[in-house]
Amino acid sequence: MAENLNLLSIILAIVKSRINDKRSQFFACAIGLLLFSCSPPSDDLALAKYEISQNDYLGAIIRLNMHLQENENDDSALVLRAICYTKVWKDSLAMRDLKLSLNKNPYNNEAKLILSKILLSEDNYSKALQLLAEVVNDVNSRLASDAWIETGRIHYFSENYNDAIEAFSQAVAKDSSNAMAWYYRGLVKSRFFTPSGETDSVYYPFLDFEEAYVDFSQCILLMPDLADAYFQRAMVHFNRFDDRSGLMDINKAIELAPNYTYYYLARAHQHFLMKRYDDALTDLNFSILKNPKDPNAFIERSQLHKILNHPREADIDSIEALKLQSN
Repeated sequence: MAENLNLLSIILAIVKSRINDKRSQFFACAIGLLLFSCSPPSDDLALAKYEISQNDYLGAIIRLNMHLQENENDDSALVLRAICYTKVWKDSLAMRDLKLSLNKNPYNNEAKLILSKILLSEDNYSKALQLLAEVVNDVNSRLASDAWIETGRIHYFSENYNDAIEAFSQAVAKDSSNAMAWYYRGLVKSRFFTPSGETDSVYYPFLDFEEAYVDFSQCILLMPDLADAYFQRAMVHFNRFDDRSGLMDINKAIELAPNYTYYYLARAHQHFLMKRYDDALTDLNFSILKNPKDPNAFIERSQLHKILNHPREADIDSIEALKLQSN
């Protein structure tokens, strides 16, 4: 604020020295004062939020550092900086800020939610669940819904699939506009799972492609740019023997995420099953071009070359797949 006042005084001094007419000086100074009153002082916190909206997380961190120098007890700013640290892969610094935030405000549920995500990434499920249990009933419905999603993900990774379904359903109930709640519930309902110690995928009672289709469709309605929602719905279509709709959805997923080679590999496999071998070969070639270290792509292409009676190419791809698998 003091810097802005100094700047204003300089401008007014220049006006007085350059304009001789007293009346013109008066109007020039009045306009300067009006412009100054309409221009808010520099706000590091507001600028940090703007930079976050532009995905400039390092710039936001610098702004938040400046803000926290003068507002060290602002627990919300600490959470904001923690979020930025997670975006630039500095989880240890994020965890430091989140713990500082909770020391200043033990009821900051947003801090607990973000901390639980970091703990989940470190496989510390029990501590993460303990924190999430304090957030799932938050008055903020989106925060509570997100907490249920993280709870469901922990159950999913722990192979407690029925508990995962229940948690994702709670997430939908808390906030039906939360696209990811629908996405994750659809993900569980559309999966064949292989329990630890077993080799064959088995059906679970909650496996329901019709319900999974509804969940992914609702997710797409709420978040139409989420490529994987289209991809997962495509897999549901294929399991329902609706190849045309499946290809439409997987094409949309590729349109939204053109550099994600797994989508090309999956589409190639579907073309292979439909005996559209030329299309399959095109997708496999692109997948290998973009990701030459994926043995699965070479295995698929080797099988395709055998069908197309290309024994030399089939052998080359098979050898390359074995090399990659041994590394």
